[in-house]
Amino acid sequence: MAAQRPRVKVDEENRGWGRIGRAVMRRPGLVAVVVVGGLLVAGTPFLRAEFADVDASVLPKGNSVRVATDLVDKELPVASSDAAQVVLVGADGRPPSAATVGAFIADAERIDGIGTVAPTASRDGTIVLAAQVEGDAQAKPAQDAVRALRDLPAPTGVDEVLVGGPTAYLVDGLTAIGDRLPWMLAILAGAVLLLLLLAFGSLVVPVKAVLLSALSLTASFGAIVWIFQEGHFVSWLGAEAGPLDASLPVLMLAVLFGLSTDYELFLLSRIAEGYRSGRTPKDAVVYGLSRTGGLISAAALLLAIVVGAFALSGLKFMKLLGVGMLIAIAVDATIVRGLLVPAILALLGRAAWWAPGPLARLARRVSLEGEEPDADSGREPAPEFAGRAEARS
Repeated sequence: MAAQRPRVKVDEENRGWGRIGRAVMRRPGLVAVVVVGGLLVAGTPFLRAEFADVDASVLPKGNSVRVATDLVDKELPVASSDAAQVVLVGADGRPPSAATVGAFIADAERIDGIGTVAPTASRDGTIVLAAQVEGDAQAKPAQDAVRALRDLPAPTGVDEVLVGGPTAYLVDGLTAIGDRLPWMLAILAGAVLLLLLLAFGSLVVPVKAVLLSALSLTASFGAIVWIFQEGHFVSWLGAEAGPLDASLPVLMLAVLFGLSTDYELFLLSRIAEGYRSGRTPKDAVVYGLSRTGGLISAAALLLAIVVGAFALSGLKFMKLLGVGMLIAIAVDATIVRGLLVPAILALLGRAAWWAPGPLARLARRVSLEGEEPDADSGREPAPEFAGRAEARS
């Protein structure tokens, strides 16, 4: 006689995460509406996000480098490192004439946000100008001023006008991120869709996973804008309100999207196991949540301890990274995996495990999820998984 496999006691599904799952099953529609609405509201501050490059402002106010930089910016604005450098490249290797340079300076100083423009060097057929950027060199008006400076036509006798400096560097960085971000998102989403399709033989589950991960990350990004840009509770963290480092949301997106996929795999593998064994869709969700809720919580807690150390840094962008990841991990491991995913799966029912015929057959052939329905459980396999079992018998 085959040895009996240990089974999950029904009592385990009525305690802890299992109890939460049963509560969600009673009102899945209400839970889904409330949680999705709350996450969307939490994400709205991200629509007002402003980005900047890392400079001395990320240091504490008493830091000597910060003090020296602020003093130079205030007392010697012409010598400030925030000035835009404009290079006029003369035609035929000859430097532009004084009249040409003067005309260009006059045009540049008429741009809103551009102050004094003065020559600083002349070498190898070029003239270098320093254009003072008024106000915060990282702010949107300064970015618009630099873009307008670049749009000025090259005067007669000048082959090319090049604009550099911190603001120009920020503008170029934001443009580069914006151009490549869609490709990054497509690769991340495509990889998750393919992985979950091969693992569970469903098209609906992967699409749901990508959408909910995006919703979770949007709420987290909204929270860091609300805290670090708009200044709510930022003093408690020993930092100052201001624009966000443009590279940090991209880094958080890459790391947290992968983590959320891990949590999704933990949860869905057990839900699929329960569904294969013949449980109803709602009972399978409770079974999966009771078996993985504690594991996901423990994994999230360990990671939170690691990334939480970043929040203790004296650098603002490190604090932002630590706090942002802490919020994202907490939201994803509790609200999304514990409430929203079960509610959505309960609403979808058997439809959650659907896939078009060709995709279902492909998934059966190369399935990454290899368990068969439990022959000792006394339950019939769910219809969507029966074909897979027969094909392997």
